[in-house]
Amino acid sequence: MVPFVAMERPAKGFSRRNFFCLQFWQTTEKHVHLENGVRKLNSGPSQVRTALDEQLLRFQMFVGQLPTHLDSHHNVHRDPELLPLFLELAQRYGLPLRDHSEVHHFSKFYGQWSEERHLEQISTGSLTRMLETEIEHGITELACHPGYVDPQDTSSYSVEREAELWALCEPRIRHVLAAQSIQLISYHDVPRLLAGAAV
Repeated sequence: MVPFVAMERPAKGFSRRNFFCLQFWQTTEKHVHLENGVRKLNSGPSQVRTALDEQLLRFQMFVGQLPTHLDSHHNVHRDPELLPLFLELAQRYGLPLRDHSEVHHFSKFYGQWSEERHLEQISTGSLTRMLETEIEHGITELACHPGYVDPQDTSSYSVEREAELWALCEPRIRHVLAAQSIQLISYHDVPRLLAGAAV
């Protein structure tokens, strides 16, 4: 199977995607807190389940359709207490959940850790190397956070967003994608591609 990469389309502002993803950040921020770096559940499973359902219904109300896939802010769905609730929701609606579907999640294109900027990690050269050596066959979601710096935004990940945007839009990247036979897709394409691979 030819490698495919589901990438976000850079847009003005932060966290805008060209595919419909329901990122459960409101739910998880309300029901989970960090204590010495460890996630702790503030609410019982039934309250979290209800909040997840409410957020999915709200998404449908505003967008007019189901999301194409599910993930969570800071990947809190990976928490052992929350994962069963996310898996249940994904199964109920037939949606892929990050790390629990046939789509590989690639998160190395990120420019900050240990509260330090690492712009070299989100440079055109670094992205080129990743595309040439680290993308697996099949479908890969390239996690990224492109955007323009907003003077009013207080996010600690702001300059990095614009650096990601420039690297992703660099014309040389199109040549790398072609040389590696990587096709850009969105999550809207995933069901069709997986069905074609199964035939």
